[in-house]
Amino acid sequence: MNICTKIKSNLLLLNDDRRILDYVCPKCDNILGDPAKTSCGHWLCKGCAEELVKRNAACCVCETDLVDGDGEIQFTPDKFLREEICSLFIKCPNNKFGCGWVDTIGALSEHVSCCMHRKQECPHCNEDFAMTEVNSI
Repeated sequence: MNICTKIKSNLLLLNDDRRILDYVCPKCDNILGDPAKTSCGHWLCKGCAEELVKRNAACCVCETDLVDGDGEIQFTPDKFLREEICSLFIKCPNNKFGCGWVDTIGALSEHVSCCMHRKQECPHCNEDFAMTEVNSI
C-alpha cells in the first residue's frame, strides 16, 4: 500500500495538534510519505531522506550525518508507521471545492483519481474546472 505524497497535514482528522506533528515530515512539511527512520531517530519521507543523502546533507532536525564513514545510508523504511499512517482518517484534498469524502489515507489515492470535485484543465481554454461544474447538454 503506497501513501500518496504531498498530503497536507491540515487534511488529517485528528484533533490533537501534537499528535499530528508525529506524522509530518520535518523537511517537506507534508504527511510522511513512505516514512523512513534515520539513525538519529527522526522520521522523514523516504524521498526527502534520499534527497538529503544524495546531497550528502545531514538530518534536517539534528544535523546528524545520514551517511556513515563507510558510505552506508543511515535510514530504514518504517513499514509499521506506514501502516499506521495509512489507517488515519483524512478529508479529500478537494473538500474546499465541495467534496465531502472522508476515509483513510490508504484509500485516498483511489478516491482522488475519480473525485468529481477534482480540478482539471480544459484542453480548449486552459481554465481549471471540476466535473461538477460542467453543464449537461
